[in-house]
Amino acid sequence: MPCARLPKSLAHVNPYLGLDGHPLRATSSWGLMMPANFDWRSPTEDDYLKHLDRPGFAWEFLRRNPAYQEDYETIVRGAASDVGSGARQAKPSPGVGGSRFLVDPRLAANQVAVFWRPEMLPTIVLLERAPERFSEARPLDVAQLGDDPAERLGLDGRHVIVGNEVGEVRLWLRDGPQNEPLAIILPLDDDLPTRAEAALRLWTRIVGRRADHGREPLALTRQRCDRLVLMLRALDGHLSEASYREIAEILFGIRRLEREPWKTSSLRDQTIRLVKGGVVLMRAGYRTLLRGR
Repeated sequence: MPCARLPKSLAHVNPYLGLDGHPLRATSSWGLMMPANFDWRSPTEDDYLKHLDRPGFAWEFLRRNPAYQEDYETIVRGAASDVGSGARQAKPSPGVGGSRFLVDPRLAANQVAVFWRPEMLPTIVLLERAPERFSEARPLDVAQLGDDPAERLGLDGRHVIVGNEVGEVRLWLRDGPQNEPLAIILPLDDDLPTRAEAALRLWTRIVGRRADHGREPLALTRQRCDRLVLMLRALDGHLSEASYREIAEILFGIRRLEREPWKTSSLRDQTIRLVKGGVVLMRAGYRTLLRGR
């Protein structure tokens, strides 16, 4: 069974402003940036994780990356005096990031719309002005695709996330008048099949037809979704300096651990694999996750 999608109403957050519209204040450490009620030991603390898609999980792993947190803190501190002045946003460190706009790592995936770069996430549909000879090409009314679209304007055009009862659509509309007929751009890269599937799903939504295929491009299976949740919880325990045994007790329960000696326990090996897998995804593996690899 495919993993459920995120709620459709995602918050739109200015890169230098919080959810309340006030400037964010840089902190001296990531520990101070974590939500006060965050508890990786609680089995219900992160129930929203069970409903994430690939972009949502990718953000959850990225926002735990100390290098990303440091970049964010440095950029916000440097831009604090320039909020509202139109100051340019600094670039993240090489190998870290991949979102089109700076996002506060304190915000969970169910609290913020993260706009990934199109080359990072192949389910983003690229659109630009159609050649003049294509007289039947049509403009796109984003409002007709779903309620409460999240949008960001960049130097390279509009970035849009919009969802409805059948799923989420991500768009990158290149520079040009909004009422111009559009064409879909499909780069000849290894992700072409996924991009084409995403483009077809957009077309069926535009013309009001029901998609022939049930699952969205790169949809997670329930098994993969559950494993990613375990990886995140194991990673949080590791980042909190908990031992492998402590992490295993939280993830699997003390009774299961008591069935066999810890040093030779299969749960010990599984816990170590979950932690190592989580670290890989946090450092750069989330990029692979985005692309369905």
